[in-house]
Amino acid sequence: MGTSEITSAGMQNTTFLWIIVIAFGAIWLGLHIIQAVGLQKLSSNRGEKGAWLAWLPIGSSYVLGRTADGIQRESERRAFFRISLPVLQLCLLVIAGILPFLQSAVTMISGGRPVMRIVSDIPVLAALMDVLWVILLLAAVTVQYISLYTVLREYAPFEANGNLVLSIIFPFLCAVFLFAIRDKRPYRELERQRLETELKERDAQKSPELIALERLKAEAAAKAETQGGAKTEQSPLADAIEKKAAEKRAERAGVDSSFLTVEDRGDGKNPFAPPGR
Repeated sequence: MGTSEITSAGMQNTTFLWIIVIAFGAIWLGLHIIQAVGLQKLSSNRGEKGAWLAWLPIGSSYVLGRTADGIQRESERRAFFRISLPVLQLCLLVIAGILPFLQSAVTMISGGRPVMRIVSDIPVLAALMDVLWVILLLAAVTVQYISLYTVLREYAPFEANGNLVLSIIFPFLCAVFLFAIRDKRPYRELERQRLETELKERDAQKSPELIALERLKAEAAAKAETQGGAKTEQSPLADAIEKKAAEKRAERAGVDSSFLTVEDRGDGKNPFAPPGR
């Protein structure tokens, strides 16, 4: 094989490697943009400041952790994802990204050997570095997925478990799921609004007499509570309102109001009692 053929083969291999690097770089950039848009929109909708930090590598971890902290606080739980998640990822970045570049530049004065080369020659130090790397990696991944699951459970509770499993198997889906829920409202807020609507509809179906009766009973209960739990008698107005409400219920049911029970009629008289009682 001639020199020209070796040179051509080397250039082809170099070109192929550059294509792979560019392709993976484009995929990473696309996923980073999708995740940044999703996190920024979620943070902005929750009224949090500094949502633009989602575009920074470590800042995105801070925004995700802060969103998870806010959700936990609404459930009266304490969490520190906004601190632990970026700190762990920063430690991983230092160990995996910065030290390999520094080890070629920082050398020991005696012998001129790189520091990491000397560390690797000492079995105990090398083992400690490996254990530290594994611990930091597991801790960062665990906190990352706990934060992600907290956010998914708040905005997509019925799909949260399945999405978490898929994101563990295919980590790139984390960005996709965060982008998908960017415009959704919290499920807790939707449930609260639904309950308020049901209560308003239920109140709208009540008669004015029943609403007034409930208000008088609530006032009487509040007054009894302020008086130390003493039991108060129901006012004549409440008796009249309750009697009228019972008669209307009987009229709708097609029953003669004179045959109502004591509880239904509300006047304290039993129509079935013998005369003179």
